[in-house]
Amino acid sequence: MLTIKHLDSYYGKAQVLHDVDIEVKEGQFVALLGPNGAGKTTTMMSISGLVKTSAQTQIEFLGERIERLKPEAIVARGLVHVPQGRGVFPGLTIKENLIMGAYLRNSKKETNSDIERLVELFPKFKERMSQMAGTLSGGEQQMLAIIRGLMAHPKLLMLDEPSMGLAPIIVDQIYETIAQINKSGMTILLVEQNTNMALQVANYAYILSVGGIVNEGESCVLRQDEEMIKSYFKGQH
Repeated sequence: MLTIKHLDSYYGKAQVLHDVDIEVKEGQFVALLGPNGAGKTTTMMSISGLVKTSAQTQIEFLGERIERLKPEAIVARGLVHVPQGRGVFPGLTIKENLIMGAYLRNSKKETNSDIERLVELFPKFKERMSQMAGTLSGGEQQMLAIIRGLMAHPKLLMLDEPSMGLAPIIVDQIYETIAQINKSGMTILLVEQNTNMALQVANYAYILSVGGIVNEGESCVLRQDEEMIKSYFKGQH
């Protein structure tokens, strides 16, 4: 579904990623893990068309090369990115935030139908659709960001650090929902600092360090490799 080859990414003249190769198959739940500063978020932003990449970089989604497309064109093809830090619109209501997720679509009836269907993932929103997003807790804002991403009708959903800054009990709830979304058939690419949690829910994982892939494999296998985890994560898990 998504194939990345020779990904080199830059901020100005500084190269952050070096020859990164990643593959995500349809229906998979793939985690991209690594220590702080490894380049995980840069990888996500490069896929989304938000970061400069080299001429040799190849990013193919559903059989089409997308590395030179604009971000909105990438979203329109079904590759949707829920960024780090939640990024809800605090001055808009829950419902208005969800409508923003469907900005590329024209059918108001379909949008309202999707809202009714998707809030079942987090029923607390049902009676609070007129509440301002800025008054929600961190966990509620994260759920809103995920549901807003689903409003864009993704074929592949990219989630960047959904557990960031949240209490463990809230992280468990968020990941139960993400696992449910994947089981419904949604392909997911996840960036995460919470190594143990990510390896429990993902099928496959890539380990990124200093801008390059240093390990990859089935999550159940990587989870047993204590030396690898100690080497690359140094207590972050």
